[in-house]
Amino acid sequence: MLLAGKKERSKKIYRGFYFDEDILNIIDRTPKNHKSELVNEALRKVFKDKGLLNNNNTKHPDTSLVTPTETSSRRPRSQ
Repeated sequence: MLLAGKKERSKKIYRGFYFDEDILNIIDRTPKNHKSELVNEALRKVFKDKGLLNNNNTKHPDTSLVTPTETSSRRPRSQ
């Protein structure tokens, strides 16, 4: 029942980005329910390799390593 209990909200936030065609071809070949998982896994690996994300903090990176011009000034849309 919709009003019976509080459902835990997803911690995932939707963002739209432009991709190069070769990258998008790989994403498009991935089953629909695994696309976000693929992109998150790929970005997590790159961020770890660059020292922006460590194994102890895989969900919340240290944003102090990113310059203010690289961070988004957009606020998440309300649902």
